[in-house]
Amino acid sequence: MPLILIRYAKFGTLQYCVVRPVIAVAIFLLALTGHYDDTSLSPTGLYFWFMLAINVSVAYALGALISFYYAFKVPLAPVDPLPKFLCVKSVVFFAF
Repeated sequence: MPLILIRYAKFGTLQYCVVRPVIAVAIFLLALTGHYDDTSLSPTGLYFWFMLAINVSVAYALGALISFYYAFKVPLAPVDPLPKFLCVKSVVFFAF
């Protein structure tokens, strides 16, 4: 069970590390060509879908980190994982 949880946490955090830069590059390229409008919140626009994808990615990454923390809180108690967890969580949150 712990190996599955570790893989889930690893995938959850790494998917954010892929999704965010890919969307950023797509936004940059679309803005250069004039096909990106970040002033409209309409579901027909790309801004809505890009922000939805980023929000889902962040929520999934934070959910994976929280489940990892609660699963390994007791075994990792000697190294005090809470400050490290909060540091990683804050990087994901403030990058968003």
